[in-house]
Amino acid sequence: MAPTTRPMPKRCPRCNGPLYVGYDDDLSCLFCGEYVFANPPPPLVQAPPVVQEGPRKRGRPRKNPVAA
Repeated sequence: MAPTTRPMPKRCPRCNGPLYVGYDDDLSCLFCGEYVFANPPPPLVQAPPVVQEGPRKRGRPRKNPVAA
């Protein structure tokens, strides 16, 4: 799958200030320091929550658990 490209903004999305080109064709605002990535990283996919197997433990935990 080819990376999607979008037009680079001319002004800062946060404060509408001027942008200048930094490393790797990324842009940075002169006024507020907002950083605009040329190729943003792909969104992170979060794993579903882990469901514990077996019955649920009941009661208070022991004050000093004994290692077996």
